[in-house]
Amino acid sequence: MQKPYGIPWFIAGVEGSDMKQINTYALYQLANQLAPLRSTPLTGLEVTKDHAMQLLFAGHWIQQFFIDSPVFPLELSADAAKALSEAMNTVVNKAWTDPPTEIYDWECRAIQTGLADLGTC
Repeated sequence: MQKPYGIPWFIAGVEGSDMKQINTYALYQLANQLAPLRSTPLTGLEVTKDHAMQLLFAGHWIQQFFIDSPVFPLELSADAAKALSEAMNTVVNKAWTDPPTEIYDWECRAIQTGLADLGTC
């Protein structure tokens, strides 16, 4: 078997064939980490460190799936994934400062917009 790539791996070659083996569990994990983002508060005053942790987990999967190991032809969704990742990073970085930096409502809404954009690609 050819060496799989990505951590976790998403796709690997099948020995002696042009076929590829797809790790559907990785796709499930991506969806599983993105689903809670729908309940991210729309106002900065409501964002907690628990929300920031959810954003970190989702950001990891976006990074792995779209940036570190872009193995599927997802050119249309790559820009939306990067925009969502940037919006999440902005909120996470502000939520984890001590004391927390003010998170603006538009920064929270950018997460929801990014999630919707990614879902339509």
